[in-house]
Amino acid sequence: MKFRHAVIVIGVILLWTQLSFSRPVTVTTGIRHFGPVTKAISDSVRAHAVASLRQEIYIWLKENVNVELDTTNSVKNHSLNKFTERCLASVEEKTFTRGRTWNLSLTINERDIRDALEAHNSHYGALLAQNWERYQAVSQVDPDAALINSIRALSAASLQIGVNHRQPTIAELRRAAQGLFDRIQVKSDAMVIEGRPGSKPVKAPSAKFTIDGEPLTGLHVTAFVQNGRQLSQMTSFIDGTLGLHDHIIPFVHNGSMLTLALDARLYMDAPYFIRYRDMGIRLNRGQELSFMYKVPTLTGTLNFRAVSPDNSIQIPQEFSANSHVIRYLRDSCNIQIVPAGAKSDLAIDINLEFSRRFYKDIEDESIVMKGTAKFKGDWIAKSSDTVFEKRREMGTSVEMGPYFHEASGALRALIRSAIHE
Repeated sequence: MKFRHAVIVIGVILLWTQLSFSRPVTVTTGIRHFGPVTKAISDSVRAHAVASLRQEIYIWLKENVNVELDTTNSVKNHSLNKFTERCLASVEEKTFTRGRTWNLSLTINERDIRDALEAHNSHYGALLAQNWERYQAVSQVDPDAALINSIRALSAASLQIGVNHRQPTIAELRRAAQGLFDRIQVKSDAMVIEGRPGSKPVKAPSAKFTIDGEPLTGLHVTAFVQNGRQLSQMTSFIDGTLGLHDHIIPFVHNGSMLTLALDARLYMDAPYFIRYRDMGIRLNRGQELSFMYKVPTLTGTLNFRAVSPDNSIQIPQEFSANSHVIRYLRDSCNIQIVPAGAKSDLAIDINLEFSRRFYKDIEDESIVMKGTAKFKGDWIAKSSDTVFEKRREMGTSVEMGPYFHEASGALRALIRSAIHE
């Protein structure tokens, strides 16, 4: 279920406390036209407040520790996220209502921020020492273990904030890891992945990672399709191979590319892709693989319905007609719609219902779109649903053109969710 709210950052207050000479950092985030404060709404507001607090912590580091983290660097961005998480353990959280706005305030004092920074650096310092010791113990006898521990040690050092490393230095850590990466080779016996979208390949190449000619086990890889969307994560097996034959072919056009990129996320407990180059590691030519999909254009019959059951919403003809859906399926999903009754690969049902919802206690109303999308074929059965709601004060008007433009975006997201999840 998706929520659309006007979330307002009311203010960021940096106050001098005369007694402790510390600077509490406070962020206040509010939401108007909220109706009943459900868990989903409070979670949404809190996420905005945490994002604002993260920005203030970034500024605090710059002003008080003389550290400016480059958040375009995936490692430094993750370091800031982990530090913010640690700070949240000491945050004082308050909620209050002011007029028609429900507010959430997060406050942390400077002493707690400094304590969190010390704990953050101590944690990663311990991991650095532990993994560097392990690396030294196996560097001459077990290249698999040496690689893993060198990456973990470099990762831990890279996640520390404002620390001047002396023994080992960052340069030593990087040299150790780079030396092992330079010994990695990747081989593939073909460049084409063949099959139908939504199914496993009928023909898939093999990809094998080795170090010094021996299989490299446990190397983490993320697969990307050419529009940048992450498709899946893989780990090399005990024989050094990747399970390309087990991945599900996405709904892409013939000739689209699949890239396998080495990913450091698991060494940092990160939920997103971490680039090795952001730790200063250079990947050699061929260590990231690209493959091409050989796929047919699927055919489908489309049953598209956009209605207002209670006639409370007048739906524009250009939206209720199916032509914009047909274009999106063709251009973005490689599905060609054929006339009803014709032989096809897929039966596609998309149902949208529009209605008004009233919140009399706070004099609000909203326009709600409830949608379902179903894709069925002899090898596939996928579905998804969504709720798109836009609120306003009673007596005010919503521009229907912009509203249906947003609804079109919600519809496309519904289709992507159905076929890609």
